[in-house]
Amino acid sequence: MSDQEDLDYYIMFPSFPPSPKDPTLTTGSQDQREEFVFVYKEDKRPVIVLLGWAGCQDKYLAKYSAIYEEKSCITLRYTAPVECLFWRRDKMPYIGKRLIQVITDKSLDQHPIFFHVFSNGGAFLYQHVSLAMQQANSPLKVKGVIFDSAPGERRLTTLFKAISAIIGGHPLTNIPMSFFITIFLSILWFLEVLTKILLYRGSLPHK
Repeated sequence: MSDQEDLDYYIMFPSFPPSPKDPTLTTGSQDQREEFVFVYKEDKRPVIVLLGWAGCQDKYLAKYSAIYEEKSCITLRYTAPVECLFWRRDKMPYIGKRLIQVITDKSLDQHPIFFHVFSNGGAFLYQHVSLAMQQANSPLKVKGVIFDSAPGERRLTTLFKAISAIIGGHPLTNIPMSFFITIFLSILWFLEVLTKILLYRGSLPHK
């Protein structure tokens, strides 16, 4: 991904007032329980930024955003590319800054903003979004963050399951490929951590 490439994001501006399909609305004489309520003005509707898990397809993330859209919330969906999450992680700072730019360009920065972050992939992306917000001239009005199944422990078994789910296909090809990629990424990340430790020690003043 170069700095000239754009992000594959989706923004929804639902109608106001809430959709009649909203299952939490009262219909007829039957009262249905409200699971959550947003209190807001029409011109300051909440913006929900959904950051998908590694390998997430938008059709699955859209099912979660639909819950907020039924409440007339504006939603922005984005999932970082798998290659950026695993082995091209130097691209993540740009993605974080670009997401902030998208929110600003769409004039959503004056709205109350909530993040819904899924799994380690979404949490890793949010880390860079958070850093980008700290560096921005006008910080966003973030009112809350939902960490959904995140962050999780970095284990080989967890990594293997995540890669296996992303690859899919028949077990005869899935298992060997997932095993190979898991070992490769584990070695790569170990060398990355070792390099950072050596660089840190090298930067310390000598006595």
